[in-house]
Amino acid sequence: FRRFDTNRDGFISPTELSACLSTRNIFLDDEQATRIMKRIGRCTDHEDNNLSVPEFEFVLEHMRMAELFTPSHGLFQWVVDRKSSECPTFCCDFGPEHCLQKMIVHNGPPAGDTCLLPRTAETVNPADFYFQLHHGPQLSGAQTPVRWVHVDATRGGGIDRLTLLRLAVKYRMHPLVVGDILDSRTQTKIDRFADNYFVSVGVLQLLKEENTAHSSKRVPHRVRVQRSNVSLWLGTPSASSVLVSIHQDRPDESSWLALWKGESHSTGPAETTALWAGLFRDLREEPPRRLRSEAADFLLYEVLQRVVAELRPIADAYADRLAYMHNQSTRSFFPSVFLQELGDVQVELIDLGRTVRPLRQTVRHIINDEDIGGTA
Repeated sequence: FRRFDTNRDGFISPTELSACLSTRNIFLDDEQATRIMKRIGRCTDHEDNNLSVPEFEFVLEHMRMAELFTPSHGLFQWVVDRKSSECPTFCCDFGPEHCLQKMIVHNGPPAGDTCLLPRTAETVNPADFYFQLHHGPQLSGAQTPVRWVHVDATRGGGIDRLTLLRLAVKYRMHPLVVGDILDSRTQTKIDRFADNYFVSVGVLQLLKEENTAHSSKRVPHRVRVQRSNVSLWLGTPSASSVLVSIHQDRPDESSWLALWKGESHSTGPAETTALWAGLFRDLREEPPRRLRSEAADFLLYEVLQRVVAELRPIADAYADRLAYMHNQSTRSFFPSVFLQELGDVQVELIDLGRTVRPLRQTVRHIINDEDIGGTA
C-alpha cells in the first residue's frame, strides 16, 4: 500500500494508481484509473475516487481469488487434474429466525452417501460463493447471523488444495493454519491468532460391524475404532461470525498399533457423515434450538460436544466385549485367542488415552478463554 500511496495521506488516488501500475508495464490514463476506483467503491459501499487500506485489501483478495479460478493466468498458475475432484462443501447461514443451507456444487451434486443436506437444498456455484462481497452471511434481521462452512474431505485422500486455498483467501487464514490442515500428522491442539482461532481435534468413532449369518447378536464384536480429524477455524466476533470445519479421514494406519499389526479398517459413509448430518438437521429444526440464537463460538462448543459424545459408544463397546470375555472365563474353557485380545485391548486403551487427553486439555483451554468462553 505504501508503494502506491506516494504522498502518505492514507489513500491511493487515481493518479497514484496509474503511476505505480506503469512501473509494472500496466499503463492507464487518469480516466481509466478513475473508472476502476468507482467500480471498487460500488463493491465496497464507499463510492469515491480514492482507495483506503480496507479497499486495497479487498482488491488484493479478489485478485488472489481470481488466480485460483484461472489455472493458466496470474502469478499462481496450476494444472487442472481431471482425475481428482473437489471436496463436497456445504454452507449454513443461520440466525434466530432464519436457516439457509446450501451446497457449493463443483462438478454436480455430491453422491447420496456424501450429501449432508436434503436433495432439495439450494445449490451455489463456487465462483458465486467465493467471490461474495462480504465474508459473512447476509440475512435480514437485527442480530448478526452466523455462517458455518463445512468441507467433507473424508474421501479421496484428504482435502484438495484448491478448495483449501480458496477458503484461506476468502477468510484470510494464517499460513500456519493452512499447513496444519494439510499435514495429516497434526495432533489435537488450539492456536490463537490476531482475530481468529484454529482448533485441530482428533475424532474417534466406533466402527459398526454387521452381524453375519454365522455370528450371534449376543456375542459382541471386537472393538474397532475409526480415526479422523476435524480442523476448526473460528473468526472472532470482531472479525466475522464464521466457523469453518474441515473433516478429513485419518485411517488406522496413523495408529502405531494398527501399523504394528498390519491392519487397516475404514468406515462406511454412515459413520463418517452422521456426526455432521445430525448437526445440519438440528439447525433446520423448528422451533429453533438455542444453537440458532448464539454466535459462532457456541457452534464450536457444539461441535466439540458431539465429538466427545462419540467416545461413549466406544467405552460401551469395550465394556460389553470385556464382560462377555469375563463370562466365558467362568465356564469350562477360556479360548486362548481371548488372552491375545486382552493384551491388545490393554495397549489399545493406552493408545486411546493418548488421543483423548489432548482433547480434554483443548476443551479446558477454550472454556478458560475469556473471548470465547462466555457462551459455554
